[in-house]
Amino acid sequence: WTDAEERFRTITGLDLDLSPGWRTETEVVADRVGSIFVDYERAALQYDYDVTYQQGAPFVHAEWLASPRLRATAGLRLDLAAYDYENRLGPLDTGSHQRPPSQRVTYSQLSPKAGLVYQLSEGLTAVASYRHAFRVPSERQVFRQGAARSSIGLKPVRARNMEIGLRWFAHAAIGVEITAYQLTKDDDIASPTPNTNSRPYLARSPSKQRKARPTLKVASSSRQRRASSTKR
Repeated sequence: WTDAEERFRTITGLDLDLSPGWRTETEVVADRVGSIFVDYERAALQYDYDVTYQQGAPFVHAEWLASPRLRATAGLRLDLAAYDYENRLGPLDTGSHQRPPSQRVTYSQLSPKAGLVYQLSEGLTAVASYRHAFRVPSERQVFRQGAARSSIGLKPVRARNMEIGLRWFAHAAIGVEITAYQLTKDDDIASPTPNTNSRPYLARSPSKQRKARPTLKVASSSRQRRASSTKR
């Protein structure tokens, strides 16, 4: 929708995803001659399950031309996701290939975004933005439990990015962009490799990771040549 003066517009939509899948893993017993593998035999099934991923995500995006120099944007997205998991082998709570029982696992997340673009002068623009991102654990991370005491409780990975910068276009072909950003991740998923002599561990999400750095980019709008550098 756009107003009559074309100063305000909104975009709404809905993303849908339905992805059925399955996983089977079989233990392999290898035959060796010295350090060389010459043959193998299939042994017991370690994993055999069906899993269907479902996601629905309504979203709205709005743009407002507040003045001839200032444009503001904002958006909101609601992610609703789930795994329907059927364990064909039954649960197993010992060993290095443990299996959770059949169940449904759900996730939800509300993700906002906002931005400002201000024209300081002819060819020079200041920008600022905030974005929130969201990713659910993969089926492998959730249901291929391994030696963990539990993997069902893994939280979604959430990220927040704040950015400010300047964009300068010398003419129609070449532009320079200088930006600084801070990226904060919550509940990023670790993949520990436990010692075989240690206690069973709990698959979990570390609480927070943070990155911040300035960047410089020089680009040609013709896309024929581009160079970028990052100051660490």
